[in-house]
Formats: sequence, C-alpha cells, structure tokens
Amino acid sequence: MDAEREASPGISRERALEIVRLMLDALEAQSGARYAIFDGERGIDGILDHGDVWIVVWNAADFVATGDARRMLIGAGPYLVAKDDGAVAMLPSAFPVDEGVSRWRASRGR
Repeated sequence: MDAEREASPGISRERALEIVRLMLDALEAQSGARYAIFDGERGIDGILDHGDVWIVVWNAADFVATGDARRMLIGAGPYLVAKDDGAVAMLPSAFPVDEGVSRWRASRGR
C-alpha cells in the first residue's frame, strides 16, 4: 500500500458506518426487509480499513444474527466508502474484496 493511500484522512470509520446505515435504512424502507452491518458476529468485522477506503460488510439482519445460510442475501457485496470524498459503491460479490477495491480504484483513476 503506498503512502498516499495510508495517509488518507477525511471520512472516519464512524462516519462510514453512518453513511452505509443510512443507505440500508432507505433500502429497508423500499423493500420491507431488514439489513444489518456485521459487528463481530462469527468473527466478522463489519468495517475494514483498506487505506484510502472503508469496506462495510452487511447482509440480511437474520443472517447476520444467526449465521443461517438460508437467510443470507445472495449477491450483496460489501459497500466501499472513499475516505477522501465519501463516495459510495457496492462492490460485486463475485470478486474477492481486494479485487473489487482494485477495480474501483482503476475506474476512478486512482
């Protein structure tokens, strides 16, 4: 990781969580489903620091709470929140997180 990515100030961990929670609240209002951000359940940290971006891991609330794969929301990739400007993107669930982040960076010329 280069120094520029490591030194990215701006959007804090707490603000990234707030941004994604607001997005999930809006999604819940539209869909009627409930969503949750992982917070240590089964050893999954819900927010990961990738230098210049935060990665926020979420899924259906029932799956987050129970781990029951039958309650998992398929295709729900994690959200990426850019530390410099708060830009948000949902990463594809078909790729590992590192690859999704690399593709996002490339698309933004980073």
